[in-house]
Amino acid sequence: MKTLDEWWGHRVDLDFRSLEPDTVADLLTGAGFTVTARLERDPYPEEAPTRRGYLLARRT
Repeated sequence: MKTLDEWWGHRVDLDFRSLEPDTVADLLTGAGFTVTARLERDPYPEEAPTRRGYLLARRT
């Protein structure tokens, strides 16, 4: 987990958690959602060196 207390010149209380896209997709499906789109990418140079995953899900 990563925590920020300042971002773009503003005080924030923000936590980041790294989750596996397959795990999140399974949890969404188990909760009655259908994953309709999925994208995974490598980080941009200015980002932390972790892969990114994005899921779009619809309640069924």
